[in-house]
Amino acid sequence: MKARLMIFLFAVIAVALPATNSLADYQLDPNRLRAELAAAGIKAGKLGKISNIPYLEVAFPDGKSVDDLCEIISSLKENMPETRLVIAISNRLHPDLIRGKEGEPFTTELRWLKVVLDTKVKSKNIFPEFDEKLAGKESHFIIDLSKQVMTLYEFGQMTLFLPVSTGKPGRETPKISGVVQGKAADLWIEKYQVAMSWVVKLSPTICVYGGLMDGMFTTAGSVKTYPSEAEKLFRLAKVGVTSFEVR
Repeated sequence: MKARLMIFLFAVIAVALPATNSLADYQLDPNRLRAELAAAGIKAGKLGKISNIPYLEVAFPDGKSVDDLCEIISSLKENMPETRLVIAISNRLHPDLIRGKEGEPFTTELRWLKVVLDTKVKSKNIFPEFDEKLAGKESHFIIDLSKQVMTLYEFGQMTLFLPVSTGKPGRETPKISGVVQGKAADLWIEKYQVAMSWVVKLSPTICVYGGLMDGMFTTAGSVKTYPSEAEKLFRLAKVGVTSFEVR
């Protein structure tokens, strides 16, 4: 199961969620799901795939969270906690954030959710599990801006794979490479009035940090992920030693 769910179960959100080894595969009937959504007055969109994993687009109801949606829709509720966790992570979202307006606290502006239908389908590898070119490096991580994911390699072996959120329009995260410049367990950025945890500095102005994931491109150029995953990177990365590439 672990390999099949790798693309989704790469993070445990920093709230009370079950350990990933307690999760089971699930399958959802798209026709039943559409019918349940229609009965609840929630619009269903198109079918698609995330790295070969099928999903159905679902309109995110105003004032509701992923948790709320899973309680409203029977087929999602039947497969909790798996559906709750997979929906949250595949949308780079905290499951308790509600759909709201810009500037409202603890909300997201995300309009559509990708609801994964079948976790038994084997995902296509975004990155190889072993990269021979990196076998001589103690640690190296790659951030893929187009796919919004990051992976860490240690001596060529993938050891971390996690979702990220990068710069908003007009403040896009730059494509850079180098070695880790510094680290800070906690940081307050006065200019943006934002608290960062488990900060790994890539340049004087760009870092990887832990923060509230809202499924959007909302940073001023840095790279955000779940705090639990940022802590793992923070503890593994070595200043002046760990190399990286943002591409």
